[in-house]
Amino acid sequence: KMATEGLDCWVEGCLDGADRGMRVISTSNPYTRVERDREFSRVDGSPCVFRPLSSIQSQAEALASPVFGFISPAASKKRALHDPGNSREQKVDCGDSRQTRSPAILLGDSLRATSGLAIPAAGSSLPPRPMLLRSVSSENYDHVRHRRSNSLDHQDTELAHIVVQLQSHHTPATLYGPVDAIAGHTPIANARQKSATLSALQALLALPDPRLVLKAARAIMTIVPTGSVVTDAMSALCAVSQTESNDTVFLEERMPELLTSFLRMADSALVPEAISCGCAAIRNTSTTEAQLAAYTALDTVGILTAQLTGITPQLSSSSALPRILETRELLTQVTAALCNFTVILESQASPPAALAPALCELLSSCREAPALLINVLRLLSSLTMVDSSSVIFSGDRRVIMQLLELLPLFPSNQKLLVLILYTLGNLTATDDASRSLLFSASNGAAILFSLLRDNLTRLVESAQALSVDEAAVSCDLIVKLLRLLAHLCIQPDLGPRMAIFSHIDIVLSIIPWFLREARTETELLLNAVSVINNISFYTVPDSHVVARRMDVADSLWPFLLSENMEVVLECLRVFGNLSRQADVREMLIHKRAHELLFVLLQHANADVVWAACGVVMNLTADTQCRIAFRDGGLTALLDALEAVGLQDWELAALMCKALWNLLDDAIILDDPVCEHVEDTLRDMLDDDLFDEQDPAHRVWSAAFCPVARPLLARLARHRACDLQSLSPLRPSEA
Repeated sequence: KMATEGLDCWVEGCLDGADRGMRVISTSNPYTRVERDREFSRVDGSPCVFRPLSSIQSQAEALASPVFGFISPAASKKRALHDPGNSREQKVDCGDSRQTRSPAILLGDSLRATSGLAIPAAGSSLPPRPMLLRSVSSENYDHVRHRRSNSLDHQDTELAHIVVQLQSHHTPATLYGPVDAIAGHTPIANARQKSATLSALQALLALPDPRLVLKAARAIMTIVPTGSVVTDAMSALCAVSQTESNDTVFLEERMPELLTSFLRMADSALVPEAISCGCAAIRNTSTTEAQLAAYTALDTVGILTAQLTGITPQLSSSSALPRILETRELLTQVTAALCNFTVILESQASPPAALAPALCELLSSCREAPALLINVLRLLSSLTMVDSSSVIFSGDRRVIMQLLELLPLFPSNQKLLVLILYTLGNLTATDDASRSLLFSASNGAAILFSLLRDNLTRLVESAQALSVDEAAVSCDLIVKLLRLLAHLCIQPDLGPRMAIFSHIDIVLSIIPWFLREARTETELLLNAVSVINNISFYTVPDSHVVARRMDVADSLWPFLLSENMEVVLECLRVFGNLSRQADVREMLIHKRAHELLFVLLQHANADVVWAACGVVMNLTADTQCRIAFRDGGLTALLDALEAVGLQDWELAALMCKALWNLLDDAIILDDPVCEHVEDTLRDMLDDDLFDEQDPAHRVWSAAFCPVARPLLARLARHRACDLQSLSPLRPSEA
């Protein structure tokens, strides 16, 4: 049986009247097949005495003792007996030289030396296969012939008819049914029939009909789970997926189910190319919401993660360069497919737990593969936006240090730098430990400011030479750098140290340049102002922002008139910090900023109202500036207080502080509007507004009442002509 399939083997004849079996011992297969009753058993017997069948002259001699010999496949078979790829070779000492010989040759040499029989030497032709079988005994030959005849009779005639249809010259559409019939057929037991079926299906993979190719690929993978034919099928499937117009056919033929089922079971050590093609096909066909939904329902992210965790250790376990390059390419395809699911990862409450550790491990071993590194960073940037995954990375010194070390290694790869900085920005957005690690790392802050200086210089000095895309990438890189620096300044123990850092002047220079060049990159402006806002909060000695506060205030003033309320809000926050300085307050009054603040107090955005009220409170704390609020200031604050109503008690408390400062001016205190202020406060202090169990009651009693009640009492005393001078709240109490 094995000889007919073209395998190299030895045959042991066990030829007595009661036992008509034949044991085949393969040199390329670890098990032994016993033809009797089609059983299988392993070769574990004691040593045998070998005799060549060609030396047996008579049937009687054959029946007298066990007979051993070689069966050689026909010349037309693909494999040969002495092919080094099919037989294990050994080194034997033959005189003065060492030669490499297979077990088959060693056996012949041994028999030639010990028995004196005429055994063909290595390389000479061996007895033909029919002679070997028939020389055993005519009775046994009849038995073997009967078994072979039965095996042919058991071929599936229906399947044979289908194969004939596939091999005929039909139009592709007429072959859909036969191919589907093969895919739904029971397992093919007959080896010849399986081989013929696979050959017919492989021929269909080269046809230009995408639906037929997908059906043929499914049929092939139904028949055999692994091997080169599966690789051919996955390669053809990947080729179909590269054409966008085939996406509908891809979904109709349920290829996502086929791909995920294959990747769930595939072994990267056996079929790496097939896995690579499968991942590429997923990447090509997971670009729309419908496609992503189909793949997500099949747990594609979990399956790809399992492949990633299984392949990643191969990078460190292999020292051969070709194997390393092959593994990197395979990982690139797996991570590229995962990158299509970043939207899914960001929306999931708990992504696969194994994904984050696998990416961290890859981060240190893929520096020489930029494409793979970009994919890993894209996935990390998405995972760091998920709360459950951020916990894994929080304070992880390894990740922070690896990302920081990558920055100087790729100074010209701006897309890669953007991903690194974005990931660091995500890690430091809410985690104090990550901020401290980044700042305390060797030259951590210096690396960031150096990168900012180089890219800002490139953008300023080479603006005309850069293409639109290059300028956009440079701006994006600067934006990510500024965002990261702003996060570092939030930390109470890092902000003061950043304020005295000499390189902060680079950030301060962005605003005048933005005005001078009439730039339109709003995000760049917002992040630069955000850094200045966070640093200006700290009034420490030697602060560069405080030292240059007038220049900063003068450059930011025009943006208070911007139509973009995000820009207005960020600038108001900076002025809320800078207006603690008398010269900045004087400048604002000189520019009639108070009139603009009256308008902003009526804005629908609560954040804008809050920031404007903070600046008003600082201005009204200054006796010289308070005069400017006599005309319209009290009315503006009262309208804002009534607009806030019961919606935001903390903002209402801040307005009461501004009113307290404003009413320190006797002229304003005599304004008839004060009666309306008193009525409004009395209504807002009513205990019957809500139940004590209401969560808002705690904010009302803790934040609003301690400020509103003294203010109401002061107004009541004034009406009773019991004037009492009270000191205003200072700017530091804002």
